[in-house]
Amino acid sequence: MLWYTLLTLSVLARLGQAGAPGTNGELSNPKIKDIVERDAKHYLAAFGYMSKPKASKISDGKTQEPSKYDLQTALLRFQKAFLIYRSGVVDVPTHAKMNEYRCGNKDMFQGEELKELSKGEIWKKKVLLWNITSYPTSLTRPQTREACDEAFEKWRQVAGIDFMETNDAKKADIVISFEEFPIAFMNVAAGATRPVNSRIILDRSRIWGYRNHIPRGISLFHTLLHEIGHTLGLRHNFYRGSIMYPILKPALVPYGTLDGVPNIDKISLRKLYGIAQPSEKKLVGDLAGPSKCPKQIDSVTHVEVINKDFALVPRGTTP
Repeated sequence: MLWYTLLTLSVLARLGQAGAPGTNGELSNPKIKDIVERDAKHYLAAFGYMSKPKASKISDGKTQEPSKYDLQTALLRFQKAFLIYRSGVVDVPTHAKMNEYRCGNKDMFQGEELKELSKGEIWKKKVLLWNITSYPTSLTRPQTREACDEAFEKWRQVAGIDFMETNDAKKADIVISFEEFPIAFMNVAAGATRPVNSRIILDRSRIWGYRNHIPRGISLFHTLLHEIGHTLGLRHNFYRGSIMYPILKPALVPYGTLDGVPNIDKISLRKLYGIAQPSEKKLVGDLAGPSKCPKQIDSVTHVEVINKDFALVPRGTTP
């Protein structure tokens, strides 16, 4: 009987160290642990999980490193938000979640929930023009434009705003471009700015899929649906059924799954714009031919200035 009791206590002790069964696993290799912990610090700071430090700089002018307490608190926020076992350490499930493809916009601001936009910061127009200035390597131009048109149509049905494609980027209210992203955050595949004069930026080098199943690919339609939400003023939330969930949908998602704007996002939109009265028919813009606009536009270089919620600046841009 004694040996059985000792065995039980030993098993419980091991479970206490490792966390809840099937949910937690510490990275035991010291070198790997240092690397993933460093990456986690960058991730948590970039996407707003770190609290504002008491002193942002030390005497020699260098930025102060977050304390162990700050890191643990930020990790607990992240784990709670994504329904991961709250270990407070960079364990395997936490590291895996941080490596999923995601939007580059922030989830929080200094550990606090992001504030909603005011009425003065949202669109006043009832017709918004959009334009694509560059394209991905994994899809044709017609496929890309069709994905954009379909995503805008889903928002038109609930926002009371009409979206029209234009061949003139200078006239566009929302400019979409596929850019070369830096390798700093390998998991960031897209991002967008707030109203007005909005930008949607996607990583050109990613494998984008539309109406097809591609291993390791990202659904362009669902990503555009998400990023258009940002251009209308919506922020990230952690409801898994929301299109504004920070993690992007894979191209393996069956077409027709989450193929519209979920109710939770309709409610968020109504808080900003009121109850919409969408037009019965979609307006048709100047779609006669391919865009003659340049593949790159200078306005993309101002992403960091336009939108403080965006955690990433594409390669070659200047803040």
